[in-house]
Amino acid sequence: MTIYLPDNIAGFRQAFNETCDRILRSEYNETFFKLLLDLIAILKDHSLLKGYFNKFEHEYSKWRQEYIGIASKVLEYNWSKLWQYHRCRYDHRKQLVRIRRIVTAPNAIEFSPLYPRAICNMRLFCYSSPFFRCISDTPFLFRTAQYQINLWAMFGERFCTAEEQVTKLIKITVVKLKINDRKKDKIYQLSAGIKQNETILDKVPITKKRASMLLKRPIEPLSSLYSPQAATLIQKFGMPGHNSDEKRRNMLIRAETTPFFCLERFRFLEQCLNTPSNYQPLPQIVKRKTEINQEIWSAAFERCEREALCYAKSVFLQQNYSSQHKDPFVSYEYEIRRKDFEKYLNALKNHIHAYLYQIDNSKKEIEDSPLIVLPGTQSANFVIELAKKFWKNHPTAIYDEVYDDYLAKCPSTKLLSRPSWERIVRERKLDPRSREQKKRRKGKKTLQN
Repeated sequence: MTIYLPDNIAGFRQAFNETCDRILRSEYNETFFKLLLDLIAILKDHSLLKGYFNKFEHEYSKWRQEYIGIASKVLEYNWSKLWQYHRCRYDHRKQLVRIRRIVTAPNAIEFSPLYPRAICNMRLFCYSSPFFRCISDTPFLFRTAQYQINLWAMFGERFCTAEEQVTKLIKITVVKLKINDRKKDKIYQLSAGIKQNETILDKVPITKKRASMLLKRPIEPLSSLYSPQAATLIQKFGMPGHNSDEKRRNMLIRAETTPFFCLERFRFLEQCLNTPSNYQPLPQIVKRKTEINQEIWSAAFERCEREALCYAKSVFLQQNYSSQHKDPFVSYEYEIRRKDFEKYLNALKNHIHAYLYQIDNSKKEIEDSPLIVLPGTQSANFVIELAKKFWKNHPTAIYDEVYDDYLAKCPSTKLLSRPSWERIVRERKLDPRSREQKKRRKGKKTLQN
C-alpha cells in the first residue's frame, strides 16, 4: 500500500485519516506492523510534522539522560551499602563483584534492561545474606526481648536487693541465653537503648568498656540501607499498577493523554522491529575499571537496552510464526500486541490533529493581525520567504513558475503586482540561477527576422 500525505493541512487531514483506517483494517499482523512503521517514517520526514517529531526526539534524549543519571545513583548507593555490611566474608565479596561486573565487564547476555537486572541480582543476594535475615527477624526478636525484659525486671525485684539488682540482672540475662548466641548482643543493645520507660534498665550504669563492646558501630535506621532516590525514580519513570495487566492499562491511558508517551511507544516499536536478530557477542574487556563514570553507565544502559530489544523481537516473531512463546519472561514494557498498538495509533491520530489545529489557528491569527495590513515591508516578506522556499526545492525554475507559486500561497490582502514582485526579487538577489540560465529565450519577432 502506497502512503501519500499532502503538504496542505486540509488534504493532509483527509489522507491521514484514510491511511490510519486502512492500516487498522489490515488482516494480518505482519502487514499491520509493516504499514505502521512506514507511516511513522513518512510522518517524521513530512514538512508539517518534522518540527513536532524533532521536538520529541530532543525531549526524549533529555528524559533518557535523566533516567540514566538517577538509576545509576540508586544502583551505586545500594551496592555500596551491601559492600559495607558484607565485605568481611569472601563469598559475599565475590557475589557483589559479580553484580558490579554487569556494568564494568559483562560476560553474559541476559536480555533484560540494566536497572531491573541489577536490582534482581541484589535481591537474590539479600536472600542469602545473614544480615538481611536478621533484619527480617527483627520484629519477632524485639517482641521476644521486650517480653523477657519485663520478666527480668519482676524477677530481679523479687530475688535481689536494691543494691544488687544491676549485677544480678546482667548475670541472669547471660545465663538465660546460650554462650555463642548472637541474640545476646542484640538484646544488650536493645536494653541499653531504651531510655523512655522508667524501668530498672534506666538505672543500669554502663561503663565505657561495656559501651564500646556493645556499640562498636553506630546503629543506622533501616531506611538508610536503600537509596532515597528510588522513590523518585519509580514515581517519575515507573508505571503504577500491581500487575502487568494494570500497568498495561495505565500505559494506554497515558498514551491517550500524553503525546510524549504515545510517541515513545512508537519509537520503541521502530527500534525493536529494526533490531538485528543475530546479536553480536560481547567484546572482551582489556582492563578492569575500579571507578564507574557516567560514560560507562550510559554505555551499559544502552547495551542492556539493545539486548532487551533483541529478546522482545524474538518473542514477537515466535508469537507470529510458532505456537510456543516466552511471554512470561518479557516485561510489560517490551510486549508487542496488535490490540495495544491499534489504540496507540488512534491516540497518535488525535494528538496530530490537535497539533495541526494549533498550526491552522496560528496562521489565521497571523493573517488577521493588524500588523500585517501595514504597507511596505510586510508585503515584501511574503515575496522573499516564498521565493526562497520555491527556488530551494527547484533551483532551475523560471520567474513564471515562482510567481505562480507566490499567487497560490500569498494572502489575497498582501498580493503584489508582477513588476513589484520582480523588483523585490532583483533587489534581494533571490534568483540562484546563473547568467546563462537567466537569459530570455527568443520570442516570435526575433525568430521571424
